[in-house]
Amino acid sequence: PAVGSLRKLIRGNDFFMHLVTPLAAIFCFSVFEKRPDMTFGTALLGMLPVVLYGTLYLYKIKYAPQEKRWDDFYGFNHKNRWKVSYVAMMIGGFAVCMGLMGLQRI
Repeated sequence: PAVGSLRKLIRGNDFFMHLVTPLAAIFCFSVFEKRPDMTFGTALLGMLPVVLYGTLYLYKIKYAPQEKRWDDFYGFNHKNRWKVSYVAMMIGGFAVCMGLMGLQRI
């Protein structure tokens, strides 16, 4: 939503950062790094970057002193709806972790 269209995220250098690299990483992880015994707890370790960065981002756009704040470049605090964005990030991160765990078991 912050950039208006997904097309902007998959042009030029962003094509590799937002599409090719994540898909290649998912493919390599699910094909070449089989771990059929991956536990739920191990899969949840993937939430660590989401929780840490999500919390840092929230602090820097909402609670940091004014002179140290970041611009809300993702638009997660649009119309002061940071709670919805934060919960959606956590749910999305959890879904990705569970999806990757499922791919490991195929």
